[in-house]
Amino acid sequence: MHIDSPAPTRHGISLTPLIDVVFILLIFFMLASSFSGWKGMQMNLGRGESVASDAPELILLEILADGAWLLEGKKIDPKQYFTSWQQRSQDSTQFQIILKPGQGTQVQALVSVLGQLHQQNLKRVSLAKKGVDE
Repeated sequence: MHIDSPAPTRHGISLTPLIDVVFILLIFFMLASSFSGWKGMQMNLGRGESVASDAPELILLEILADGAWLLEGKKIDPKQYFTSWQQRSQDSTQFQIILKPGQGTQVQALVSVLGQLHQQNLKRVSLAKKGVDE
């Protein structure tokens, strides 16, 4: 008579040591971190006061998906824009350009426009998010 021996049972990996290691690592990183050393950034926030008379003129420049430029809602040629700006004033601090991407505008188009503005010494440029006036 042949008696079959029982198949060896496989013992699963115990999760208790794994949980212990995770908690030890958690405690280590909590003690090793310094939460008081965060670096802040100085921001000048508006105080709700009236606009000063020496505030720069805001110019809305919208870049469309096909590469066309809209200046205050009117389609313009970029070369025309730069010559009209040079006729206005040589002091670029009097102007602040708000650059607004149109629907479907590629990021590369915005970067190209920023480069062109920088070459013309127009450095006061802000990027508006889509749908500001929609």
